[in-house]
Amino acid sequence: MPITDVSLQNFITIFYLYRHGETDDNAAGKFQGQSVNRPLNTTGKFQILEIKKKLNRIHVDLAVTSPMIRADEMANGVHENVPIIQDFGLVETSFRLAEGQKKSDLDYIPNSGGGLAAHYDFGNESFCWQYGESHKTAFDRIANVLLRLVCQYPGKTIAISTHGNLLANLIAGLSCDKRGVTLPKNGEIFICIAANYDYLPYLLSIKKLKDYPR
Repeated sequence: MPITDVSLQNFITIFYLYRHGETDDNAAGKFQGQSVNRPLNTTGKFQILEIKKKLNRIHVDLAVTSPMIRADEMANGVHENVPIIQDFGLVETSFRLAEGQKKSDLDYIPNSGGGLAAHYDFGNESFCWQYGESHKTAFDRIANVLLRLVCQYPGKTIAISTHGNLLANLIAGLSCDKRGVTLPKNGEIFICIAANYDYLPYLLSIKKLKDYPR
């Protein structure tokens, strides 16, 4: 989505955010979080090619990735001729005691209330697994990364390789219908429009890439 108005080009930053490709734990229905650090599986590596095809005609100035293996492998596979930097602020939400567990076995894991259903209710900002991050804390973390990048790279187009729960919390935080937000699929891409106006950064909107007019 190119910005054609020259007066806007210097303060509009465009982010293309995507969830990393599939891992064996994704396929097995397990929570990974921050302590489980798996590489992409065969399906995940194929999803690299799918994202490359979708972003093929888009000029990207910089790629920023979570340092976790699954996201870093995705970024390096997608962006062959683009500078890539790691940012710890893009790691997955911490699920602590739930990490490494199958979603079907979570009934006994302590949480702030609501269990697995509340985990996927991204409008429930206070939910967290015991000792883990709340939805609100996760949103604040990724939003702060993007706002910092808006200030550092005004007018640039930046790709972000990150994680499903963290990305869902960003979408919920920028949406009017927070309760309608669902977990992004592996390899799904979103476009976020941000602005730096009078030295104040703003995140304006976020939508699935396919929902944007071409």
